[in-house]
Amino acid sequence: MNKIMMLFLVFLTLLCAVATFFYFYTRTSDVFEVTLSNISSGKSTTGGVLIVHGTDVSLNFLGRVFPPELSGIALSGNSDKFISQIKDLKKQNKKIYKIIKLQDLAPGKKEVVTIDFAPEDSRVSVLYKVTKADDTIALIKSYPFYSKNKEKIVSNEFKHFFNLIDTGLYKDGKKTPNTKAFLNNDIKENILTFDLKYKGKQ
Repeated sequence: MNKIMMLFLVFLTLLCAVATFFYFYTRTSDVFEVTLSNISSGKSTTGGVLIVHGTDVSLNFLGRVFPPELSGIALSGNSDKFISQIKDLKKQNKKIYKIIKLQDLAPGKKEVVTIDFAPEDSRVSVLYKVTKADDTIALIKSYPFYSKNKEKIVSNEFKHFFNLIDTGLYKDGKKTPNTKAFLNNDIKENILTFDLKYKGKQ
């Protein structure tokens, strides 16, 4: 290999390195804003967790055996076990992009969360414990940032209400004979709303 060819290869390698640097460190990303609002008349929320994840992760607990990792949230609003489980999924190469612990929400209060990293396959899921409702969890599951044709969702057409799930646990942590999660029909009022908006490029 002559000297000119070696110099050309060195130049090409440096050019690729520079291009890679600019791609990863100067590119812009879409920014979204999630607004979580407590619209109830007397129920607060605690133990809230927001997860940005891929389509290979499902947080749909309805009709499934209740995961024990959720018992901390359902019974006392402690999300540590659940967050640990989500981190384990990431170690197993599941697409977990972001985990955020949320503030407790009293009636009439809201929290706004900025999401600055949401790949095209990503979804957002949110869980809370609902106080004064025994072992009930409020859930928004796998809401997309982008439509099927990869267009970003500029804004919800309307606010989404959380699903309310009766986890089937006693207050002392023991499971009832029914180990399936199901929609809680005891609570008639809407408690939480979820609103997603696209805020532009970063």
